[in-house]
Amino acid sequence: MSKSVSIIISAYNAVSFLERAVKSAVSQNYVKEIFIVEDGSLDNTYEFALELERKYDLIKVLTHVDRKNKGLAATRNRGLEFATGDWIQVLDADDELMPGKIESQLSLVRKDSAFIVANSLDVYADGRVTKRSFYDDGWRGLIVGKLGISSANLFNRLAIKELGGFDEKLRTSEEYDLMFRLMTCGHMPVFDPNYLTKIHITEGSLSRGKQYEEMFSRNWINLRKRIRAYLIEKGIFSNYLKYQYSGALGTFFQSYDLPIDNTVNKFYLNLYKIEKRIKKSIYTLFFNQYQ
Repeated sequence: MSKSVSIIISAYNAVSFLERAVKSAVSQNYVKEIFIVEDGSLDNTYEFALELERKYDLIKVLTHVDRKNKGLAATRNRGLEFATGDWIQVLDADDELMPGKIESQLSLVRKDSAFIVANSLDVYADGRVTKRSFYDDGWRGLIVGKLGISSANLFNRLAIKELGGFDEKLRTSEEYDLMFRLMTCGHMPVFDPNYLTKIHITEGSLSRGKQYEEMFSRNWINLRKRIRAYLIEKGIFSNYLKYQYSGALGTFFQSYDLPIDNTVNKFYLNLYKIEKRIKKSIYTLFFNQYQ
């Protein structure tokens, strides 16, 4: 089975960390090509990317035709236009692939695999590292947002090209929208339990302003409602998934001070919150006991 990989690095105002992402990419096995796609940066990212192109043989720098900022989905799609590898590794410029990441995931590929979901590590500026773990139930993970993250996952190029790539109308939730569309075509994820991607959490990634928050919440909610509608249509919206949906969407509404709509079962929501409190209490008790 062919296993070449194209890496697409999206770069916007990324001068201070782009080379870290590039070094983590060039060290991977099975990499056929690496595209740095510059997204209308306000700093010298484009010029620095050209320096990296001269420094590393695998790198090709791309931009949008008009050099405007078009967002993450359009930037990844720009790389997809030129990619020829069997698999696509998207990588945000502030993230980092750990040694063996791609090889580990390719070892799990089956003939009909369309995408691989993996765990990752959140790395904070103060040195803290926390684990971001997936749920190994595809629909549950998709609903609650525990189905990996773009840089941790791996996608079959032909499978996502057939769907038209990432939805450029979205500026957030584009990777979960893509996974949802793959799953509606019968492509369920393969799971890699390793933690081989570092997501560097910076001040900019934590706070992007009120307009971004409104767009994020709108896209997050709309996607879950689309998932719910699809599961109902297919007759597979089980009580278990209704519980997960009500718990995830209801707590999301509450965290953003939004009114809870009638798609949320409030009994399930309250039960979900009790479950979370119990799990947190057990974890705290266990953690404190072994300090």
